[in-house]
Amino acid sequence: MKLLATKLVKRGHEVLLEPNIPEGRTFRKPDIVVCGEDGLTVVDIAVAGEELMQSVNAGKIRYYSAADVQENLRRILGHPADFPTSNEHAIFSS
Repeated sequence: MKLLATKLVKRGHEVLLEPNIPEGRTFRKPDIVVCGEDGLTVVDIAVAGEELMQSVNAGKIRYYSAADVQENLRRILGHPADFPTSNEHAIFSS
């Protein structure tokens, strides 16, 4: 992740590695958040058995699409409430 973050920073992106994003009484901790001119992208990597890959991906989408998570992420990075966010997840088979 550090290599990816370094390359993204060199290209002018703001990058957060494993940020703690508040959600209710707990935190979400994606692997990396990339902030570009056109929006925020949450990147999270997981390893799962082949039969679980689709359900793990769906869970990640729900996990990071929660309104609290997106709102707090925008706040942390100083962006308005309508700043676009997206999720990119990589699920590898074990």
